[in-house]
Amino acid sequence: MRRVTILALLTVFALAAACGGKKDSAPAKKEAAKAEAAKAAEAPKPPPAPPSEFDSLRKALTEFTTLATACDKGWFAKVDPNKIDKWELPIEVPPMEEKCDPLLRQYEALYQAAGFRHPVLDDFLRTAALATDRYMFLAFRCKKVGVRDKLPYKKMLTELRDALRADVAGLAPGLEKVLKLTDADLQGAGSLAADARRTWALDAVARLPQDFATWIESTRKENLPIWRYCLMTSSVIGTRAASSLGTPLLSVEPAVVKAAGELAASFAGAWQFWSGDYFEAEEKGSPAQYKAMKKSSDAWRKVYAKAYPKAAK
Repeated sequence: MRRVTILALLTVFALAAACGGKKDSAPAKKEAAKAEAAKAAEAPKPPPAPPSEFDSLRKALTEFTTLATACDKGWFAKVDPNKIDKWELPIEVPPMEEKCDPLLRQYEALYQAAGFRHPVLDDFLRTAALATDRYMFLAFRCKKVGVRDKLPYKKMLTELRDALRADVAGLAPGLEKVLKLTDADLQGAGSLAADARRTWALDAVARLPQDFATWIESTRKENLPIWRYCLMTSSVIGTRAASSLGTPLLSVEPAVVKAAGELAASFAGAWQFWSGDYFEAEEKGSPAQYKAMKKSSDAWRKVYAKAYPKAAK
């Protein structure tokens, strides 16, 4: 009996010691955690990443996208062409212009810095240029109420509004891709192989005749506005693309380089002519622009087809 009692007492003491150990271990663990945290806080932090030469460009692209998205939600989506049936404006234009006209200045401030740095960025720029032009056209068209043929005018406004909204919807996904580009990508399309760079440059030059036909020739025939922002974008990209074809890395035939340079120069001349107050000189000066563009376009097509017969088909 005595032996049982002693065993029972020993068991009680063991349990008490174990409980006491648990009580003592909690504060100890807490103190140890504090010590680890203090040690981590005292550890030297890695230095911040050095500023990038493209930080301001990335910021400008982001600000443009943010403003365009806000304008789409606050204004473009609310354009109602049916209001002209009641002799009302489709949208209150002055407040919209106050909010959204900065898009024009923002785009003019960034396209020169961004053009022909990487195909992904060029795609974004072209979408942004379309959005900027279409916003300018929409703001102008929405100021008119007293039209005789309301149905065609309402159809035109609806198509313009929907196309503008589609452009804006493409900006955020495009910006996401642009922001993933490294400094090396933006410095000189560092991730692209020579073949990809050549194709990128050739395509930028090859589209110039069509851009001229779409945004100058056809619009003038219909007395529509010139696509100012699309033209300035194509001119910058095309001129820089033509210059890049002469680099040894791309191994482009001299005849192609020469024809590309002449085509880009003709396009730039046309853009400069129609970008300003050209109306007084229009009848006198425009035939020369058409002639120069046709001559350089025909020469380019001929040389390009000979050098790249498969691509020209």
